[in-house]
Amino acid sequence: MKNHFIVCLMAMMSCLCLFRMDAVAADPGTDGGGAVIQGVPAADVQLVMLGDSITDNLRKSEPPLRDFQPIWKKYYAPYHAVNFGVSGCKTVDVIRRIQGGLLDQLQPKVVMLLIGTNDTGTGRSVEQTVEGISDIVKLVHAKLPTARILVLGILPNDIRDWHVIGAKDPAAKWAADRLVNQRVEALLRDVPYATFLNMEKSFLNADNTVNEQLFYDPWEVNFLGRKCGPLHPNTQGALRMAEAVEPVLKRLSGSSDQ
Repeated sequence: MKNHFIVCLMAMMSCLCLFRMDAVAADPGTDGGGAVIQGVPAADVQLVMLGDSITDNLRKSEPPLRDFQPIWKKYYAPYHAVNFGVSGCKTVDVIRRIQGGLLDQLQPKVVMLLIGTNDTGTGRSVEQTVEGISDIVKLVHAKLPTARILVLGILPNDIRDWHVIGAKDPAAKWAADRLVNQRVEALLRDVPYATFLNMEKSFLNADNTVNEQLFYDPWEVNFLGRKCGPLHPNTQGALRMAEAVEPVLKRLSGSSDQ
């Protein structure tokens, strides 16, 4: 019964991602003859953010644990950024969204991608996840040949008591994520338009366990009566991410005074 519930819930999350694909792809409207996306004129967009719930969460302003809007305004809004993160998305979903026109009308300087944890969490192999990330990078480059692509490594996690297949063995899931990160980093090492940034050290304790103080799930998320393990950065965790990304974004965008 529990396994059936998990399968149904996973299917619902996939449908949500596809629904948001259409909603976001149709988001550009017209304002004075120019496309406007999330309130930003398309011609002004310098940073596009692609990902899953970790990126999607940056829209929230729910102190104290999910107070992300001040971080967005300080670190990302100066680039006239648009947030195309969607909760539950896997690599295949990002590919479909891009193929559906998500990046049309945009010419950003940088595209930042954080994806993959939902792939390994739902049972996709290391090879499939790496291939998915690689395909996204190639697709983004084909769509936006002048943009630099910043790929962020999958963040440390311990998805005990979550609603996905990977929760059966959280340690194996994180081990797979680390292998994904290593392989993607090696894959992109000689790609001139792509940069890989691994932030795992910022989220680990000295003994290499996940620093749960940087995630909101153990304190807020409750699944079937149990608190869930760390997966989504809280306010402090999101700040650490932004601080790690900041110098790389400045370099890739060609700006030191954003």
